Amino acid sequence: IVGAQKAGTTWLFSMLKQHPSVGFAFQKEVHYFDRICKDSINRQRFSRNVRKQLLRGGKMLLPATRRYVNYVTDPQHSFTDQWYQKIFTDKPENRRRVARGERIVYADASPSYMSMPEHGVQHMAELLPDAKPVLVVRDPVRRMVSGLSMVQARNPQERNRSVERQIRFLKKNQVPRGDYARAIPLFRKHFGDIHLIPFGQIRTRPRQVMRGIEKLSGLSPISYTDLQTKKHSHTGKVELSSAVKSAIESLCAPQYDYLRREFGADFLEEI
Repeated sequence: IVGAQKAGTTWLFSMLKQHPSVGFAFQKEVHYFDRICKDSINRQRFSRNVRKQLLRGGKMLLPATRRYVNYVTDPQHSFTDQWYQKIFTDKPENRRRVARGERIVYADASPSYMSMPEHGVQHMAELLPDAKPVLVVRDPVRRMVSGLSMVQARNPQERNRSVERQIRFLKKNQVPRGDYARAIPLFRKHFGDIHLIPFGQIRTRPRQVMRGIEKLSGLSPISYTDLQTKKHSHTGKVELSSAVKSAIESLCAPQYDYLRREFGADFLEEI
């Protein structure tokens, strides 16, 4: 799942977690390819944060699980291609399922992959030539408003920034996260195709969305719970100024042009 941010990827992750033939790594968003291609890895900080997360509450771990946690967080091994593959295949739960003769489809959900430079997408395609990229397409303005609202809800000091500074933030941070006109052709170039999900279908036809994912990945159809339950970050909504809203509309205009030209007006109605 390569994107987009604030476009239902947490819902999709929660559905796939229910499938007995899907195996994730230690967390939803691994951020492997985007961190590698941008050379933005602090292995020591990553190790501390993940150990704190996985060992929360001082809970006792089985030896196999402890070995897995130690490997995931070992700075000497982390963030290599071998490490990326082993955090899926060596996860104890996934190993047990393979040992029972089950077929596992491994899945990663990192929406930031959508905004990677091309060499990041190329790296992903070379390492995982059989991967099936999935992108959820949400209305560009609503997605960007939601993204900025999330940032400002989590960081209240950001609400007091000048309009000019907020717009600079949008151009640097939010435009790439919703740049369908760039991402879709890029993933098609390196993978041959990309599976697109109109965001509106998650609300109106969630079962059909999951049947499409199952068919794409060779998974057997199952019954999912909470198909109609919205998943979000619980950050609340922040009222944006009219100037910022106007800037968002202007920044998103090229995306509407691309989506309409590439997929037609009916597709726009569903996002």
